[in-house]
Amino acid sequence: MRYRKFNYKSKEELLDEASSIGVALPYADSVSELLKPYELCGKHLENKIVIQPLEGCDADEKAAPGELTRRRYRRFVQGGAGLVWFEATAIVPEGRAQAHQLMMNEKNVDAYKYLVEEIKETCLKTKGYEPVIIQQLTHSGRYSKPNGFSEPWIARNNPLLEREKPIENSRIITDSNLKRIEETYYEAARLSAAAGFDGADVKACHGYLGSELLAAFTRKGEYGGSYENRTRFLKNSILAVRSATPETFIVSTRLGLTDYFPYPYGWGVVQENGSSKIDLTEPLRLIDELKSLVGLKVLNVSIASPYVNPHISRPYERGGYEPDEHPLKGVARFIETICEVQEKNKELPIINAGFSYLRQFAPNVAAGALEKGAGTLAGFGRAIFANPDLPRQLYEHGCVDEKRTCVSCSLCTDHLRKGCSTGCFIRDREIYHD
Repeated sequence: MRYRKFNYKSKEELLDEASSIGVALPYADSVSELLKPYELCGKHLENKIVIQPLEGCDADEKAAPGELTRRRYRRFVQGGAGLVWFEATAIVPEGRAQAHQLMMNEKNVDAYKYLVEEIKETCLKTKGYEPVIIQQLTHSGRYSKPNGFSEPWIARNNPLLEREKPIENSRIITDSNLKRIEETYYEAARLSAAAGFDGADVKACHGYLGSELLAAFTRKGEYGGSYENRTRFLKNSILAVRSATPETFIVSTRLGLTDYFPYPYGWGVVQENGSSKIDLTEPLRLIDELKSLVGLKVLNVSIASPYVNPHISRPYERGGYEPDEHPLKGVARFIETICEVQEKNKELPIINAGFSYLRQFAPNVAAGALEKGAGTLAGFGRAIFANPDLPRQLYEHGCVDEKRTCVSCSLCTDHLRKGCSTGCFIRDREIYHD
């Protein structure tokens, strides 16, 4: 069950290894399931491939898309994905994860409108259709670094993360500030619609503010303790987005299904002290409530935290530590978790993720996951950073170029954490290099 670097040369070798550690990967010999058209909220998707939100942190001095931002999205849509889940865009200055993270406001909204038009026109000219584009709206909370150094806003202290350096109480965000941020989502969504985005996502994964509040068991006040209080911020923020936008505008969230942290510091785990065993009771309840509350029509999902336990959601070749489990176990766990959620929400399109470690086999396992019922649409993150042409290669060859796959080296994440613009430092060396 120990960690193993990726060196699989064949489908058989991959599946035999998975079987030897007691997991099953849903492998499809044909990737045709990924290439089927799909109707999402009345909008046409050319295929079931989704570009997951990938932050480049290359905004200009006005927090608007810079030239590298525009280059990235031109390359993405020229590759031919049906749905672009646009990268995390801050809604307030103090909530930026990095000094160069995108942030939309009244003064720069025209730059976003220009980019959306460019994305759609580029895809229409090169591929013959317009992609659907959903913008991710975020407050980075604990991981805010708007001036290049840590300036956190936390839901509550977490000794698992802070260890011997607890964050001072003055950085615990107040209930009144949370209410103000909820209202800010209204304005952010209004601008998102004005810029031409097809929808917006209130980010609630990976330990950022909307995510951390879901696990705020030890917080006092209106936003902590009970399930009703811990989900209040996300519900109110999504309601604000819904009320600010037309009915045709897609309202969604990228929801972390489990933090995989021990209770009482983790969401989506058994609520017994010290337990990190996955328990989807509360996440499933929240999904049901969001369907009733705002007519949730699509859900993007993730698990764990890229800051704390990244191997749980995205196994890697090189990182800050060597995981104590086999990477294929992590891949299989993610698929099974999504499968459980999709089974309970058969009518709700769910976007899956977590395939990049599998390199050239990633599309086949993603297609197999859809056939198995682990999601409705297939999300690719780092794999698209490395190879924007992934969809085109599947159309033309039924497989991807092995020499252009993501090698799970974590360099894109490392540079993001350092405050640098980021992309694929292996496959796009002319632009991104140390």
